[in-house]
Amino acid sequence: MARRVLKAHPADVDKEDRTGGEDRAEAIGMLPPPYAIALRLRDSGVPDHVMAEALGVDLLSLPPLLDLAEAKLATILRRRDGDK
Repeated sequence: MARRVLKAHPADVDKEDRTGGEDRAEAIGMLPPPYAIALRLRDSGVPDHVMAEALGVDLLSLPPLLDLAEAKLATILRRRDGDK
């Protein structure tokens, strides 16, 4: 079975870029739990198959779930930036 490579795999991104500091961590905390957990696991460098098992999803469902989590996170951050 072919494995889809995630767009922003932890090994390919500098840790500071992945975490984005306190604003990102706080915004992740505002996400629904499955999305927050997925992003925290990915940011911690957890392998895809372990993330999928921890989240109770099929491995092929993980990339779209992470894409959606990132989109939701970006929306939260944009809204917060607009409030400043």
